[in-house]
Amino acid sequence: MRVNYPRNLDDRDLDRYNPQYSRPLSQPTAMTYTLLRIQLADICRSAIDALPPPFSDWGEVNYDRFISLDQRFEAFIRSLPVFFRLDEASRHQSRDVEHQYPQIIVQRYILWSTLQGRRSKLNQPFLTRVSMNPRYQYSRKVCLQSARCVIELKALMDHDMASLASAHVRLATFLHNYFLATAVLVMDLCLNKEGGSSEDRRQEIVDACRVLQEAEATSPMASRFLKSLMDILQKYQIQVLPATTVPDVRPLSANTGASGVPDPNLSDRDLVNPNQILPSTYDPLENANIDDLWQNFINLDQNCSPGSWDHLFSALDSRIV
Repeated sequence: MRVNYPRNLDDRDLDRYNPQYSRPLSQPTAMTYTLLRIQLADICRSAIDALPPPFSDWGEVNYDRFISLDQRFEAFIRSLPVFFRLDEASRHQSRDVEHQYPQIIVQRYILWSTLQGRRSKLNQPFLTRVSMNPRYQYSRKVCLQSARCVIELKALMDHDMASLASAHVRLATFLHNYFLATAVLVMDLCLNKEGGSSEDRRQEIVDACRVLQEAEATSPMASRFLKSLMDILQKYQIQVLPATTVPDVRPLSANTGASGVPDPNLSDRDLVNPNQILPSTYDPLENANIDDLWQNFINLDQNCSPGSWDHLFSALDSRIV
């Protein structure tokens, strides 16, 4: 179905111009954000259509097509009007626009969170396959940049307005992308241990997780997101006892492959009952803080297959929604 896009006009201007007239996107109106989201949705749809099935032969993937799609995201970023850009100079230049359309402040961050979250997801499959093809380093770089941008949005919102910063950890759009961005950083640290200072990379993960942990006090959704992670790690037989009790990650049953990662298609009855290992009163959310949880996740065997990481990331994504 093909329809005309909405016009970039305020409601009061609809009757002042002919039906074909629309202001350029460089001129702010109440519809500018909606039009940008439509453009972004079109790019995201193309990206989803390009992703191969989970069990396809990655050796036959046309990587040039993925680069072209990623460059569409890059072109979209370059085309953004100044009042939707993130850099400090642009935000300062947009103060008058924000006064006229105060909703643009929140819309800017929602747009960037969605944009970078989707861009990261497009490149994420190649993050786990850098060893297969040196060209995939491009996707690793973009994936990490996008994930870090999502995480840094919180600091930018702190700078712009404290009340918006508190909203950041309550809105589902932000939480979903923030959580998956943190998972990307963890995944890269597990798989690409030579990709920079290990201690610095661990610290940025801990800092990101603390934001979610702090959000639990006011956001039941944040608590559910953290619990979803715990549930998925248990399903994949990754132990989540406190690091002081269990210093490394070990499988919970013998149903694992040579890589040490279980078959993700195992049914629940194939898994060892956690009650056989943990006390009946044990609550992982109460007994393992977020630092311990991610430390154990980071210690996961780096030799596990890319497909296993794909399953884990997909499980995190689907459980959070």
